[in-house]
Amino acid sequence: MTDMPQFRTLDIKLEVEINRPAGVVWQSLTAGIGEWWPKAFYVGTSPKRFAIEPQVGGRVFEDWGGGEGGLFGVVTVYETNRMLQWAGDMSADFGGPARSVTTFRLTPSADGKRTTLAFRDTPYGLLSDGAMQGLQEGWHFLLHGCFKPFLDEGKRPERPDTLEG
Repeated sequence: MTDMPQFRTLDIKLEVEINRPAGVVWQSLTAGIGEWWPKAFYVGTSPKRFAIEPQVGGRVFEDWGGGEGGLFGVVTVYETNRMLQWAGDMSADFGGPARSVTTFRLTPSADGKRTTLAFRDTPYGLLSDGAMQGLQEGWHFLLHGCFKPFLDEGKRPERPDTLEG
């Protein structure tokens, strides 16, 4: 089997039960994303921060300082404590060219103490086998291996030394 890109679509769906109220989950997902985003998922050599601008049209990006960085997407839906969606492009350097729509939906439990995070990523374009596998494994690791343990247990992943704050 070769790892030649072909036009493909992928539909990654994950569900994560988090033992925190929706407001806390939302804060960590948006303003606090850099606190749990692990070192291995930064693309720059000296990142200063990973951020989501909290508004429709806001950027999802890695800031390297001095106007340099990497744009991962643009926020298309932003509804506080409920839904975050962004659309972005993947260049050939990152397994594309492809486009992806990434969605996070929060549903609080009846008592408001827990939150279900429903995640969906739908990349489409010229995707290699490696890119498809990497996306599936990567999102699973980010949400189940980093985000949930950060919120439920206070575990912080290894982060770049260059991060601000």
